[in-house]
Amino acid sequence: MRGLSLFTTLWLKLMGKRSHPWRQGFLDLALLVTGWVILSTEVLSLFEVLTPLAIALSWVLFSLGCGAYAWGTRRPRQHLSPKQVAPLDLEDRVLLGGVGLILLLLGIMAAIAPPNTWDAMTYHLPRIMHWLQQGSVAHYPTANLRQLYQTPGAEYAMLHLYALGGSDRWLNVVQWLSAIGCLVGVSLIAQHLGASRRGQIYSLVFVATLPMGILQATSPKNDYLCGFWLVCFAYFSLVAMGRDRLTLPLLLRLSTSLGFLFFTKSTGYLFAFPFIIGIFIRHWRIFRTPKIAFLVLPFVINLGHYGRNWHLFGSIVFTGNDQLTNQLLTPRAILSNIIKNIALHLPISYTTIAPVQNSVIALHQKIGISADDPRLNWQESAFNAAFSTSEVTAGNPLHLYLLVIVLVILGWKLTRTFAHNKGLLFYTGAVGVGFVLFCGVLKWQIWHSRLHLPLFIAIAPVVGVVMDDYFKRRIALYLCFLLLASSSFWLLWSETKPIATHGNIFTIPRQAQYFMVLPYAASYQETAAYLQQTGCDRIGLWTGADAWEYPLWVMLRDQPGVMPQVRHVFVDNESNQVSLSREQSEKPICAIAQIGPLQPPPIPTPWGEFDQAWSPPSDARQLVNSQLHVYTKSSELNPQK
Repeated sequence: MRGLSLFTTLWLKLMGKRSHPWRQGFLDLALLVTGWVILSTEVLSLFEVLTPLAIALSWVLFSLGCGAYAWGTRRPRQHLSPKQVAPLDLEDRVLLGGVGLILLLLGIMAAIAPPNTWDAMTYHLPRIMHWLQQGSVAHYPTANLRQLYQTPGAEYAMLHLYALGGSDRWLNVVQWLSAIGCLVGVSLIAQHLGASRRGQIYSLVFVATLPMGILQATSPKNDYLCGFWLVCFAYFSLVAMGRDRLTLPLLLRLSTSLGFLFFTKSTGYLFAFPFIIGIFIRHWRIFRTPKIAFLVLPFVINLGHYGRNWHLFGSIVFTGNDQLTNQLLTPRAILSNIIKNIALHLPISYTTIAPVQNSVIALHQKIGISADDPRLNWQESAFNAAFSTSEVTAGNPLHLYLLVIVLVILGWKLTRTFAHNKGLLFYTGAVGVGFVLFCGVLKWQIWHSRLHLPLFIAIAPVVGVVMDDYFKRRIALYLCFLLLASSSFWLLWSETKPIATHGNIFTIPRQAQYFMVLPYAASYQETAAYLQQTGCDRIGLWTGADAWEYPLWVMLRDQPGVMPQVRHVFVDNESNQVSLSREQSEKPICAIAQIGPLQPPPIPTPWGEFDQAWSPPSDARQLVNSQLHVYTKSSELNPQK
């Protein structure tokens, strides 16, 4: 207890005084809580006691430590006259009301609807189940290596929520809270760049109505969380750029927010790089002081994940067999990827997809490079544009068109008033360079629109400043109302969490909602029921590299009785080198659940031959690679058919 109180006291003391009490206080609280999530997870994992009880006790200790700090630093209440703040006018109240309504609806959707995004089913959530089962975040044998090498920041937060709540009911809330955090951070940045209160509200509307943001805010992915940490780091970077020296509290905020950004998503390295260079140029003298020690803190935060990846893969950043980086680095290649990435946000309806796609292909013919160049496209995929209500491929068309107008105006104005807008120019340039780095390093994918979300969030303060300074008030209001009105399309008709359709999150059973993208609920339910009838408590999971693993965990959890142990078998990738715990290795597998094409028995295994195969009645309607089968030993098991 004394050590925890010391940790909390030291952290809050280092944070120092805040110039924007409640807003920066929100960011500081997020830093403190996230730091505890990572620290407690790594420590509990080290001793293989990462269990719901241990996690709950860690939060009891955290709360007691914070309470001890608050008690120890209490001061007599001072009666101060309230600060006079100009009342909000009608337009401001309407705009903020619209933002609040969006957040309220998203919060309801996040709480009611289960996680059901493709990537969540294949690796985001299965890794959480394996961590809780084995009591640590150590790597384990798995057919899907993304469960191991992907940055685990969002999953650590969801791990704690799952352990404390006993289910996945609150997992979507991580992204929803990240959305709220982004609004707080964006308003701070806009204020720092010179926006009035109205300009800050414009920035909030821009972020809250992003189609991809609306769809991501109710999902168990990590792009909104990545956007939040990018905004935090960008804000503290702006503060650092405006000071002559870096204080310890500011260095702590910079280092931890950067470390959490790296811990959440690998694209954070690209997005943060321009800000890092700007800080180093502005404060190069830090290399001659002991404060340089803070520069290693972001990597210390990631040390556990780096070490696990290095031990298994020989690299701290591993991408499996995917060639994600461009194989051609020329100005023409970078321009090609810039055009293709921007094009993901151009269609404003389903009927505009083809014209956009044809225009991009024609433009590539003029610059002398193919839009389908396999050196620049992931897995040699052909270029395609899209318009959708999916959190995987949705674009931000209206926001892109508004952003283009804003950047044109900004470029024209800055040529005349450069000396008075260095901060705005630096910030805009840093976000822009981050986008260019993204396009120059990573191969194009049709799913890149979701990876752009942090950049759209980060550029929102610039939009607010320019609209505040250079747009007529009525025009700015009309544009905000347009964004608010258009957001209803993605709010009400989400592909995975619809509200306005006949079958929606309020009428469809929760178990069925896991399968909004892949409608195979019956097969998973039948398979889980059959496995429960066998009485097997040690199930081998035999899957491909992108199988829907998590729904099987859900269905098994909802069966009566004790949840069986589940682990991957027949693994033929690097993770098969991982040694299982003694308890796991000594206990034999008594049933094998397969997701994929049926293999005729007998199936030879280290635990004997599995000579009996069963498939759920609903299986015939599924794609071959998504079919489920169960293999058992007829000599040991005789379940009811």
